[in-house]
Amino acid sequence: MVLANIIDHSRVEDEYSKKMYISFEIFCQSADGGWKLEKRYSDFSRLHSLLIHYYPPELMPKLPPKIFIGNNNESLIMKRRISLQQYLDHVLSQPDFDNDKHVDDFLQITTHCKIIQNKKERKENVNIVEALYDYSPLDATQLGFKKGDRIIILKRQSGVYYGQLKEDSKKQGTFPSNYVQFLTSLKSQNKSFVESPSKIQRLQSVTYEMDQERKERPVGKKMVLAIDHIVEPQSDQQIQYFFLKMYDRVEISSPDNTYYDQELKPGWSYVKHIKKNVCFWMPDDSLWEEPEK
Repeated sequence: MVLANIIDHSRVEDEYSKKMYISFEIFCQSADGGWKLEKRYSDFSRLHSLLIHYYPPELMPKLPPKIFIGNNNESLIMKRRISLQQYLDHVLSQPDFDNDKHVDDFLQITTHCKIIQNKKERKENVNIVEALYDYSPLDATQLGFKKGDRIIILKRQSGVYYGQLKEDSKKQGTFPSNYVQFLTSLKSQNKSFVESPSKIQRLQSVTYEMDQERKERPVGKKMVLAIDHIVEPQSDQQIQYFFLKMYDRVEISSPDNTYYDQELKPGWSYVKHIKKNVCFWMPDDSLWEEPEK
């Protein structure tokens, strides 16, 4: 379960339009730890518009209306902040929204939980070694172990470690440091010795994935953007920048009646923004299928 609390708000100037908007700082807390993120009202609005496609109206909380005038009114901003907090509380308290992809993306739950878990694992592995060989103790003060056993280091001296078996904390003692290796070192070694796929294997994999994508995403298929995106001028004729938002509707298009540029764009889709009528390339993982109404 994740809790999300709006802990602060601030006025921010948009980097491109130079207009001011209100940014809400959200603190999220899970069993693994906590993280902060920034969201504006339009982010809440896009999440809401996506959720209503999947869930019945009676399950959906009411989203506070957009403020067209009064963004500098602190009283109105606080009312909106309270209303948005109530909206979050309602969504996160409903079992139907558990594991919902769009709520997960909005709060970046999976991403941050993985980051927190990886940090914990790295911290735990800092003082853990793995036995490279069997070791028989010479006296009662030493620790014996088998190859592959993991040991928690409690004290380090020159050439000698003092530790306990990870699986049996009662077994403690000293042992030579050259009989073991730290887990962090082993992991980096394993990564360096992983055989990279050949060029032919990579091309075969890309070709297969492209064939699958063509079947799943034919020209004309409706999609939505999974991220905010800026379309820069493509030529001297187009001098305008287009600022596109997550959940904007696009459709698969093609500059030459094929889905992919075989040589230059494997893993990318050529799409057309439905409202702005502008075409551009997008990574495949930055597009979602349009929800059914």
